[in-house]
Amino acid sequence: VLAAIPLAPCAVTAALALSSGGAETATTLLPAGALAVVSYAATAVLVPPTAKMMLKRGMYGKDLAQRHTERRDVPVPEAMGLPAVVVWLFCVIGSQLLYVYDMTQILYLNTSTLSVCLMLLLGFMDDVFALRWLLKITTPVAAALPLLLSYQGSTALYIPPLLRPLLWSGDGLTPLGSLLDIIVVVDEKAEGAVVELGWLFLVYCLLLVIFCASAINIYAGINGLEAGQSYVLACSVLAFKLYEMYLGYTGTSQLFAVTMIAPFCGCSLALLTYNWYPARVFVGDTWTTSAGVVLAVVGIHGHLSKTLLLLMLPQVLNFVYSLPQLFHVVPCPRHRLPYTNEHGLMEPSTFPCGRHEYRLLKAHPDDERCPNLTLLCLVLRLTGPLRQRTLCTVLLAIQCATSVLVFALRYGVFEP
Repeated sequence: VLAAIPLAPCAVTAALALSSGGAETATTLLPAGALAVVSYAATAVLVPPTAKMMLKRGMYGKDLAQRHTERRDVPVPEAMGLPAVVVWLFCVIGSQLLYVYDMTQILYLNTSTLSVCLMLLLGFMDDVFALRWLLKITTPVAAALPLLLSYQGSTALYIPPLLRPLLWSGDGLTPLGSLLDIIVVVDEKAEGAVVELGWLFLVYCLLLVIFCASAINIYAGINGLEAGQSYVLACSVLAFKLYEMYLGYTGTSQLFAVTMIAPFCGCSLALLTYNWYPARVFVGDTWTTSAGVVLAVVGIHGHLSKTLLLLMLPQVLNFVYSLPQLFHVVPCPRHRLPYTNEHGLMEPSTFPCGRHEYRLLKAHPDDERCPNLTLLCLVLRLTGPLRQRTLCTVLLAIQCATSVLVFALRYGVFEP
């Protein structure tokens, strides 16, 4: 039932796009929808036997959030994002045999899948060898190169009408517009409606790939959250692109985005059914890094890179809130996930500290333990102890609410 909530806007916007579009729209959406169903079914079939193989090879972990319960010693297969990503790759390749014939689209699809394959390799290596964080942050640079070298789209930034007075007044550029014009090019003929970023846009895309590759991995720790947030984000991106098709935009970016993200929705949903509490599999970094890059390549080649960053606002907030620990300004334990108390409720995890230390971060200034700086712990501090299933539902509800807010802002305020 909960899985139907993110999927409902996709169904509505798909129906609108089909009703307003012609045969070209149908030849794109119907095969993409079929691939989504195939990806769900194939992932659901492949996960159980792959899980058994992982258990035989010793690739399993324990649910650290359950270390105070009877489930603490139950082995759970690791790196189970592997079959899901492989299914997605075959679906994208299959799309080129079924309905994608444009050479530019094929170039985008192949370079994007190459980037995802590189991150799939990195994620699986991390699950096996526990790579250092420095390597996990720098490797996405190499994965982004095929994506950036093949990019042929615009590097301009469209300024919404609501914000144009910040750059343009009736007789010319404002002081802010003039200052910005030193670094980039503010189009005076368009009266501040277009800002040409040039090479800075490619730098932004590189940073977006690096962020997306790590954002889902950082915002994790409880059953269902990694696969769940990937599913919600994928459905949100798909709904945005379908709505654009309904509005009459049926260019290459829409075809590319729908082809890439529709089967990803199916893979994410199938994986979520196994990863939901109590988890029968762990998705591992194999999934989190690959899923992040899938979203990044869809955002970049699908001309949705700025909107994607807004959709990932919970991930951005979690990253910013975690910065003091990530850069070791504040002590950072290896595991910062919430713990389950004797009543089966999750509470914020903490690290030891002196009474005089980190007083602003504590619930009470004289405490000798400080909560870890993650969005999961922050939500638990605001709501009080919750069951793991409830906590995951709350966090995914925040993700869904963010998508609704971004949709309302983009189409109700910035582009009425």
